[in-house]
Amino acid sequence: MRDICFIIFTNENYFELLELTLKFVVDNCFFLGKKIYVVSNKIPYQIVNPNVIFLESGTPFSIDGSHFGPTMTKCLSEIPEEYIFWLCDDYLVKSPIKKERFENLVNICEDLKADFISFSTQKHLEAFIRNWKKSEIDYEKYNYPKDCFYEFDESARHMYSVQPCIWKKDSLIKLLNSNPMISLHQLDNTDIKNTKGEKRKLQEFYNYSFYEKKINFFDFGFKNYCYHYPTLTYHADEREIGSDFLLIDYIEIVRHGKFLNAEVNSKLLLKEILESENIKPIINKLSKFF
Repeated sequence: MRDICFIIFTNENYFELLELTLKFVVDNCFFLGKKIYVVSNKIPYQIVNPNVIFLESGTPFSIDGSHFGPTMTKCLSEIPEEYIFWLCDDYLVKSPIKKERFENLVNICEDLKADFISFSTQKHLEAFIRNWKKSEIDYEKYNYPKDCFYEFDESARHMYSVQPCIWKKDSLIKLLNSNPMISLHQLDNTDIKNTKGEKRKLQEFYNYSFYEKKINFFDFGFKNYCYHYPTLTYHADEREIGSDFLLIDYIEIVRHGKFLNAEVNSKLLLKEILESENIKPIINKLSKFF
């Protein structure tokens, strides 16, 4: 089986937040026996955790986020695994990842010949996703519900969302080579250039959720998938607190540089975590996020 690792992307200004979320990643992912890498433009101070490998690119922080591309390109070159399971520093993994389903992921990638699989919620695109091509794999063998993997419409704005996902490492490097100064926000919006340096325009249709259909634009040759099996594939804010999930159970805890303030499940869960005894030693470090 070709190997997979976890990558948590951060930057020099979010290390205090990383101290909070990293413990949850280790507690709920390390038991899977895969390496956990933290990738940053710079490492401003040491976080002691023997279960984590820290990599830095030495790229100066840029307010427009353009340090993301060079940081990822350099650090990916130092990672031997063929696949990466992507996380951001403001994702708090609440529960142990489903072990058997995780262990089948690389084989699923091989079966699908997938370059990318998104595990973010697709609830907002339910009106469209039912018409997307379903994958033809032996779901029972992989312990996934039948017909839960769909091939992305390549015009979807958030196809390359930086919510939890799997990338084939060489494919991500290929994308970065054509977009060397791309920001995290641009990747999240699939705001990319193709190998010819061309870009696309967003359509107003459906609240700017799709790009124009530009013939032969997507010339990377990638196969891109998402999973969708309501309600188990919904985000924590879209299902009942404590309800079951298909693969990964997480909350996103920061918006616009501050802890989430919207009245959603993630806010309630975060409040409980921040008031717990084991967070007290670092609570002062988190003051800039309140």
